[in-house]
Amino acid sequence: MLEAAVRLQDSGFKTCVLTNTWVDDSAQREGTAQALSSLSGHFNLLIESCRAGMRKPEPAFYSLALDKLNAKPQEAIFLDDIGANLKVAREMGMATILVGDTTEALKELQTLSGVQLLGCEEFMPSYCRPTDVAHGFVSIKIPALADAGFRVLALDMKGYGESTAPPDIEEYSQEEICKGIPQVTLIGHDWGGSVVWNMAQCYPERVSLPTPKRFGCSPFLQKQKESPASKQLKMVQGMEGFQFQNWALTYSSNPELYFQPTSIEEVRQILELARQRGKKVKVVGGGHSPSDIACTEDFMIRMDKMNKVLEVDKKKRQATVEAGIFLCDLNEELARHGLAMSNLGAVAEVAAAGVIGTGTHNTGIEHGILPTQVVALTLMTAGGEILKCSDSLNEEIFQAARLHLGSLGVILDLTIQCVPAFRLLELQFPSTLTEVLDNLDFHMKKSEYFRFLWFPHTENVRVIYQDRTDKPVQNTSSWFWGYAVGYHLLEFLLWVSTFLPRMVPWINQIFFSLLSSGRDERVDCSHRIFTYECLFKQHVQDWAVPMGKTKEALLQLKAWLENNQTVVAHFPVEVRFARGDNILLSPCFQRDSCYMNIIMYRPYGKEVPRDQYWAAYEEIMQNAGGRPHWAKAHSCTRKDFQRMYPGFQKFCSIREQLDPTGMFLNSYLEKVFF
Repeated sequence: MLEAAVRLQDSGFKTCVLTNTWVDDSAQREGTAQALSSLSGHFNLLIESCRAGMRKPEPAFYSLALDKLNAKPQEAIFLDDIGANLKVAREMGMATILVGDTTEALKELQTLSGVQLLGCEEFMPSYCRPTDVAHGFVSIKIPALADAGFRVLALDMKGYGESTAPPDIEEYSQEEICKGIPQVTLIGHDWGGSVVWNMAQCYPERVSLPTPKRFGCSPFLQKQKESPASKQLKMVQGMEGFQFQNWALTYSSNPELYFQPTSIEEVRQILELARQRGKKVKVVGGGHSPSDIACTEDFMIRMDKMNKVLEVDKKKRQATVEAGIFLCDLNEELARHGLAMSNLGAVAEVAAAGVIGTGTHNTGIEHGILPTQVVALTLMTAGGEILKCSDSLNEEIFQAARLHLGSLGVILDLTIQCVPAFRLLELQFPSTLTEVLDNLDFHMKKSEYFRFLWFPHTENVRVIYQDRTDKPVQNTSSWFWGYAVGYHLLEFLLWVSTFLPRMVPWINQIFFSLLSSGRDERVDCSHRIFTYECLFKQHVQDWAVPMGKTKEALLQLKAWLENNQTVVAHFPVEVRFARGDNILLSPCFQRDSCYMNIIMYRPYGKEVPRDQYWAAYEEIMQNAGGRPHWAKAHSCTRKDFQRMYPGFQKFCSIREQLDPTGMFLNSYLEKVFF
C-alpha cells in the first residue's frame, strides 16, 4: 500500500493520511512514532486527529483534509477499513473503497485512479534515529515531535553527559538549574519531571506548558496520602496479550486490551479510553456463538464480573439482573424464589445480555425467542450516556436493543418477565419425516414445546414433546448410552469417516437405531429439561423460515442430499418453532417461524468438508424467505438484510444515532451494516 501511494504521487495525485490518533504515552510509543514518521515520508500530508481536534467520521475532519489538498469531494478517493468512516465520505461525494483484503482494495483503487498499482512490493523504510538524544523518553518522543514541526532540544542536566560540572553545590539547586532555560514548552521525564515542576513554580512566565510525565522516582515531591475519593477514580486496567476463542474453537481474535469491569463507572472509563484512542469496543458473553460476531482486535469487554441479581419482584414475577450473569446461575437463583424463565435455549453457560444480543431461541409455537421475555433494560451508549428502555420509555430503542448484535452500546442490566417455577415431562419417540411433516399442526397442538430431529440420508425422525407436569422428578439417563456410545464412540466413528465419507449415512442410521429408536421419558425442573450439554465442537447454521414453508424447505434439503450423494451431512437436523414478535432484527419479526438447524461436527478438532452442503442449505433457506440466526455462521450482507427485514433501515438509523462513530462495530458487523 505504501508503494501504491508513491506510484500515485508519481502519477500526479496528491495523497493524504487521515488518522485517528492520540498522544501516545504507552510502552509501544516508539513504534507509533516510527510508523507515523515513515508514513509522513510517503504521503503529501498526514493529519492526526489529536492535533486537529476532530476525528473520523466527523465531516469537518474530511473537509479539513480536502481544504489542505485543495480538492473537491468529487475529485477524491477515500479508503478505510471501517464502514462508518466510509459512509460519511460517500455522503460528501467521494468515491470510497472498503479495505478488507489489500489486494482487492488495490484492484479497486487501480480501476478508479487509472494508475497501475498491482505487482508492487510493500516496504517500510529504515528509521534514522536523531543523534542529539540524551535520555530514553526524549529519544522516543523526538521523532514524533520533530515530524510535527517542533524544534526539539534534548538537554543534559548540569553535571551530566556533555554539560559542565560546577564545583559549588549551590549551582545544583533547582532554582539555579531552571535559570538557564529560556521560554519553551517543557516535557519532563523521570528526574527531569522535577525540573519542569520547579521551573513552573520559580519562573512561570517562561513556561508555556509544563508537562511533568512522571514523579514517582523524584525525591523532590512529597507523596500525599491517597484519599478514598482518589481510589474511586482509579482507571480500570486492561489486560494485554489475551486471546479470545469461541467455544467451538472455530473463531479467535487477539484484542489489544481485554477488560472485565466490575461497575458501571468502569464501563464508562473503558468507553472514554476507547474514544480517546479511536478504538473499537466489543462486548462478549459466554463465547458460544459459532461465528466471528464476538471477535475484535481492539478493546474487548467481558461482563462476567457484573453478574448479580439486582432485584426480584415476586408480585410482578420479574427479575432485574446485571448483564453478565450466566443463565445457569440465574436459573438456580430464580428457583430459590419460586420462579423460572418460560423458555430457554439449549446452552446455559451464556450471559443474559448475550442471549438478547443474538436472538437465542428454543421451541414452542406459543413462545417467542428469548428476548421477548425482556421487559426493560439499561444501555450505555458510545458517549457514556445511560438510557433506560422499555415499552413505555425509549420504546423504539427498546425494540432495537432487545436484539442488539452488540452494536448499540453496552447493556448494563435487564429485567426479565418470569413465570412460577414448573417441572417438565419430556417424552421422546421415533417417527418418520413424512409422518411428522404431514401432521405438523397436530404435533404443535399436542405439545407446548414440540421439536423434532431428522437424521439426514434416512427417513428417521426423533420426536420430542416437553410439557408441564406435576409428576415427581424422574431421570433414567445412562452414562453408557449417553457418553460412552453417544459421545466417545460417535466421535471416533465420525473421525474415521473423514477418511471414508461414505460411512456417514451408515453412522446416521446406526445411531438412530442405538439411541433414538425407543420411547423415553424423564421429568425434571424446567431449566434442566430445556438445557443440555453440548458435547461436540461443531460448525452450525440455523435459519428461520415462515411457518408455512417448513415442509417445502425440509423436503428440498432432503432431495438435494439424495441428488448429491458425494456430500455428507451429520445428524441431526434440528427443527424448532417460535411465535412472531415486533423486535426489529428478530428472525421471527412479524411472523411465526420454523428454525432449521444443520450441523457438521469437528471430531477431535478435525475439519470436515461442508462448503457444498452449507451453500445448498443457504440457497434453499433464502428461496423459502428465511432469515439467519445472528449468532451462527452465514454469508449474508447488508443487501440481503435489507430485503429480509422490514425494520432493518429503522435499526440502522437507531444504531447511527446511538453510535455515530461506529465504536461498537467489528468485521462481522461491518458486513451487516455496510
